[in-house]
Amino acid sequence: MSAYIGEEMRYFRLTDQIDFKDRWYLGDVSGLDGWELLAGRMPDDPLEVVDLEVERDGAAMDFTLTEGFALPVVSAKLRKVLGDLGGARFVEAKFASKSARGSYFIMLIESKVDCVDESQSEFEKFAPDDPVRPDLAGAYKGFFKLVVDKTKAAASGRSVFRIARYGVAIVVSADVKQAMVAAQCSGIVFDEV
Repeated sequence: MSAYIGEEMRYFRLTDQIDFKDRWYLGDVSGLDGWELLAGRMPDDPLEVVDLEVERDGAAMDFTLTEGFALPVVSAKLRKVLGDLGGARFVEAKFASKSARGSYFIMLIESKVDCVDESQSEFEKFAPDDPVRPDLAGAYKGFFKLVVDKTKAAASGRSVFRIARYGVAIVVSADVKQAMVAAQCSGIVFDEV
């Protein structure tokens, strides 16, 4: 997939739709380290199916971020749309307290791209003397405005990736967004970056 639309490359940050009517809220993955999953890593002895907690039952969505670690949970329909994108793997999820129609998967995003345009973005970084996370000195603490350097993003060759030094942000290329919209996948909010 290419990120080109006309002469312009475009990228979008994915978040889930908070105002989705009567939506469900998904909790942690049982028995696994959420930080490792957020980094796109499975345990040495990978599981074929993982248990996922449901914080609040409600309407299922094709795209949901878990409450604790913002892990993307996708429906079988969305997984099919995403296909085989290098840098992302899917692990089947079952729900501890919900009987969901269809299959759902945790999307593990292994690719991290260093592509923040710091001259255009507004952000805060962890300081070396941060009282809570001095180990993250120099990493992004949060963004007020995230702008991607499109040339660096395109050079990575990835259509789905996380932002390096800010593992929470999931970014997709314009053609991935277009495929998700065409398939009418629910629960996704696209913010151009």
